[in-house]
Amino acid sequence: MKHKAGGNHMNRNGFFQVLIKMDGTYLKIYPAVEEGKEITLDEITSYLTKHQIAEYNLPAINKGLQQQEETVVKLTNEKTFPISEDMDIIVSSDKMKAIARFYPASNDGSQMDEAEIYRGFTSNGIKYGIKKESVSSYLKDRKYCTDYIIAVGTKPIEGKDAKIEYSFNTNLSARPKLNEDGSVDFHQLQNMNSVTEGTILATLTKEVTGTPGVDVFGKAILPTPIKVKKLLYGSNIALSEDGLQLIAKVDGHVVLKEDGKVVLSNVYEVDGDVDTSTGDISYKGDVEIRGNVRTGFTVIAKGNINVQGVVEGARLIAGGNIVIQRGIQGMSRGIVQAQGNVIAKFIESATVQANGYIEVDAIMHSKVTAKTEIHVSGKKGLIVGGYVRAGNLIQAQTIGSSMGGSTCVEVGNDPAIQDRLAQLKEEKKKLEAEEYQLGQVLEVVKKKQQKGILEPSKLASFQKSLMQYKEVTQKLQAIEKEAATYEGNIGESDGGRIKVDKIIYPGVKVSISGEFTIISDTHRCCQFIKEWHEIKRIN
Repeated sequence: MKHKAGGNHMNRNGFFQVLIKMDGTYLKIYPAVEEGKEITLDEITSYLTKHQIAEYNLPAINKGLQQQEETVVKLTNEKTFPISEDMDIIVSSDKMKAIARFYPASNDGSQMDEAEIYRGFTSNGIKYGIKKESVSSYLKDRKYCTDYIIAVGTKPIEGKDAKIEYSFNTNLSARPKLNEDGSVDFHQLQNMNSVTEGTILATLTKEVTGTPGVDVFGKAILPTPIKVKKLLYGSNIALSEDGLQLIAKVDGHVVLKEDGKVVLSNVYEVDGDVDTSTGDISYKGDVEIRGNVRTGFTVIAKGNINVQGVVEGARLIAGGNIVIQRGIQGMSRGIVQAQGNVIAKFIESATVQANGYIEVDAIMHSKVTAKTEIHVSGKKGLIVGGYVRAGNLIQAQTIGSSMGGSTCVEVGNDPAIQDRLAQLKEEKKKLEAEEYQLGQVLEVVKKKQQKGILEPSKLASFQKSLMQYKEVTQKLQAIEKEAATYEGNIGESDGGRIKVDKIIYPGVKVSISGEFTIISDTHRCCQFIKEWHEIKRIN
């Protein structure tokens, strides 16, 4: 049937129609109406190519597009076969939308009916989300060179990852805060998450499974995979009936382990002093002491020890950290040992050992050892008297005193290795003495045996002494072997540093990795390091 393209429609896009006449093939160009979009040269040329109209008057087409009214342009003197109404289908890159763009039939061509349009969708693979109303709208108005959304996919509904919210601080630090005035605040360490029975420790928000979507081709679109989490917990913790909360079963302190497990430990709390009212304390967890630790008493904990008062001539041993908020008055008998760090207001007349670092305001007449670093900060920042050792760094405001006195600071070697080596040397000395005495006895017995005057009753004693001698010899060999493994590391490193922020006085002994020097002059704001076999002072 013959077709007259396009009626008068408001906001109509510009379009075109092929006209076939006796003297050739023509192109009729319809301008846009109102806010409609003008047709482009590219769309026209693509259409002509699609319908095998290869030779045409391009300048004439271009000129016709410049007109503001309906224009007929002769394409070629050749007559073209009738062209039926057709459509191009464009699918978005995400395959979630399909657009049909229709083109009119030539003057002798036929129009598409509804069934033909749907067959066109099928041939292009469009299967899902077809908008029948768009087809109806086109059949009613037949607006050409206009985008009709003919299919829309269903986007997937994204799920939600599971999450766990902890009601306690999961990133604790035992380091004290250095105030602006130079003082150190030992009261707000926040090194423990204390909780009471019934406290909610963690809440799980379960994952929400997503819903797959479908593109216009009918293919499923999977949502983003979700993360599933579980509540992991140790003893002294209960799981709520709905399985979404962890609840403390006892008073204690809670910690989040690296593997995501929540662990609640009981804490032994002393409301006052450790004295005759408490006796010695040995506990598998942490110990919290709100008063002082009096002279002669012992506190042993596999976890941390926190003393709010003063430690006198007492003994503290911890598998974790030791914090003493008011300091140590050791009275030359106090011993503090930690597998972790030691933090105290001051250390006076005591022996202190840490397998981590030590942070303190002042050290006076004490033997202090840290595996890594010793920081003597705060207003005083004083080291005076005694023997202070660290593996890597000793930092203080002031070292020594104008009044003199014996002060030694040492870095560069692992104190634990040094102590073990000293212990081995002492053991070796005793065993060598024992070996010598047994050797003398055996020598006398052997001479008697050779002369044939050894009494039969003495033979058993001789055999016993011989066994003892062999045991001592074996122990000596083991000690020498162990000592040899350590001795090679002592004094070989150039590492270690002593930093003086204010002043170091004459008479202080400075030792770094086996080398030492006695400070002869007052020095300010300097550092001491070892280069080769020499201790050097640098600013």
